Amino acid sequence: DDLAVFNKQVDKVMQLYETMLTRHTTMVVGPTAGGKSLVIDTLAKSMTKGFGIKTTLHPMNAKSMTLPELYGVMDPATRDWTDGLISKTFRDLNQHLPEGVREARYIVFDGDVDALWVENMNSVMDDNKTLTLPNGERIRLEDHCKLLFEVGDLQFASPATVSRCGMVFVDPKDLRHKPYYYRWMIMRTKDLPHDEKKAEEDKEYKSRRDQQREILMDLYKKYMDVSIYYALEGIMDDGRQAEAGPLNMLVPMTSLGIVKQCCALFNSIVRVQPGVNDAPEEKRDIMEKAFVFCLSWSVGGCLDANSRKRFNEFMKDLAGGKWCPPGSLYEFQFNVAENAWVPWEKLVTPYKPPVPFAFSKILVPTSDTVRYSYLLDKVVKARMPVLFTGESGTAKTVIMKSYMENGLGDRYTSMTINFSSRTSSLDVQNSIMSSVEKQSGANYAPKGGKKMLVFIDDMNMPFVDKYNTQQPIALLKFVIERAMMFDRTSENPDNIM
Repeated sequence: DDLAVFNKQVDKVMQLYETMLTRHTTMVVGPTAGGKSLVIDTLAKSMTKGFGIKTTLHPMNAKSMTLPELYGVMDPATRDWTDGLISKTFRDLNQHLPEGVREARYIVFDGDVDALWVENMNSVMDDNKTLTLPNGERIRLEDHCKLLFEVGDLQFASPATVSRCGMVFVDPKDLRHKPYYYRWMIMRTKDLPHDEKKAEEDKEYKSRRDQQREILMDLYKKYMDVSIYYALEGIMDDGRQAEAGPLNMLVPMTSLGIVKQCCALFNSIVRVQPGVNDAPEEKRDIMEKAFVFCLSWSVGGCLDANSRKRFNEFMKDLAGGKWCPPGSLYEFQFNVAENAWVPWEKLVTPYKPPVPFAFSKILVPTSDTVRYSYLLDKVVKARMPVLFTGESGTAKTVIMKSYMENGLGDRYTSMTINFSSRTSSLDVQNSIMSSVEKQSGANYAPKGGKKMLVFIDDMNMPFVDKYNTQQPIALLKFVIERAMMFDRTSENPDNIM
């Protein structure tokens, strides 16, 4: 099975390569978690190492900007021309290469395709291979430069656009989640304390590493696949279809997203060390209980109340009483240090009024606030973005702000951005840039060498255009995935920050 998954991914890389031999514009299409970015990155690295053709990727999300910011704008009064991101990138990448230089440059449009911005690219995508700008300038697409679109679907693309492109479909069912878990397991056990110079000779290290890998793989086989299939498809561990069907997720999640969340929580709760306990049986005991806890909050974190009850019963039947708390999995925290299940109610602290007193800062501790504050802390410490979703009045904002004021410590700084229907991506970028300072080169970081936590309130509020895209959310997606933004205030919009 592992070899089949590997061969399918290699096949997709080959399909993309062969398509790009005959087309200068190619779309890599498929749902989230299918490995589209990985296929493109692998091709670029393969071209560089295998063929000696230096291949660079230049990603951008066209939906995170306005049309004038993309293609440029001419002042009607002064006739002054201001370059946009696409126009500046096209001009720079399509300069003639020096004689004898072998190089490939791929412009990657990572985001939704609609009939508004992409129609202006039709003259580039057809045989003319020319970008015409509003100022009359025409930029020809050279042979060493190609266009790649990385999109989830082509729901809003016109037939004129689709007919001009080569297509490669990437199916998430080919990849699924096991490769990610396997890589995480290898990387986690590789970080066990040891002398790197003597790693291969260190029998104790190898024994400890192999032991932990065996435990983690056993936990995957026992829990991961069956729980994900039960949650997403309603298939029981014995292969029968559940009468009530799949579980109801308030926020749709992919199997890969569930596994990533579980692994991040596990890393945060069970630290990498010589051994949680040196006794193998006790170590396995702790790791299995922690795994059950993490899985219950990665699969069950966004389930509604009825589905949580179903999943709790499923997990208890699957794990057996030895690995589960006496009550619901959602009413207990697993304490690794004590190897014990602790009710959230016992962790509730006495109420303390805020100083200075402000009604908006009142937070009366309950088992819910303690539970979600703990999970928030663990996910933040794992350096993963976290989304709190729920109805109004369920203390989402209060929990977040309380954590930022009391739970971050001196190494962190924080900022809050409130979204509204009029919030634009430029507003979001300016807010973030106002809280960071320039370091070396194009690197920006919070002031004082600290880490920064950005809290975005009312994330669902920005205006939804007729192509079902929210511009600020498109920018956030690009920043989270690529850890970069483009300078939109200078004369060089393709400057990376």
